[in-house]
Amino acid sequence: MSCVHKGFFRYWTPAIKKFLGELSQAESEKESLLKSTLQRLIGRFGENHTKWRQLVSTTAELDVLISLAIAHDYYEGPTCRPSFLSMLSTKDSPYLSAKSLGHPVLRSDSLGKGAFVPNDISIGGQHDANFILLTGPNMGGKSTLLHQVCLAVVLTQIISWLARYIFN
Repeated sequence: MSCVHKGFFRYWTPAIKKFLGELSQAESEKESLLKSTLQRLIGRFGENHTKWRQLVSTTAELDVLISLAIAHDYYEGPTCRPSFLSMLSTKDSPYLSAKSLGHPVLRSDSLGKGAFVPNDISIGGQHDANFILLTGPNMGGKSTLLHQVCLAVVLTQIISWLARYIFN
């Protein structure tokens, strides 16, 4: 018995042909068993879908809390919790005010002791502009200030959510 494969002939003995048939049948059975096993697994997973969702949700919450704890230990310098004022009246403009704003990623071991200068920022409200036009020379700290303010807002939103979540 011979077989043609891309320009060459392969000779198969009757025993090899028999083994190839058995191999093909075994692979077909394997695929069938894997398919039925996967269907049973998906069915069992679906039966416990609510428990899996709770597990994933709890794991995600723990991940956030652990990450914030690690970030707090990593951060150098003084830290504080944001202050949230009561609801503004319709006449008031929202504002952001931060004193001695640091950067949660930049550390003295990468910059050198005392190389980072904290920034004060006030945006909005009755006495400050609603936006800042930030100009200056290259390497003047524009991006650092922008990152500081954006990270402060994002972290404040996270803290706000956590405070509502934990204390309610």
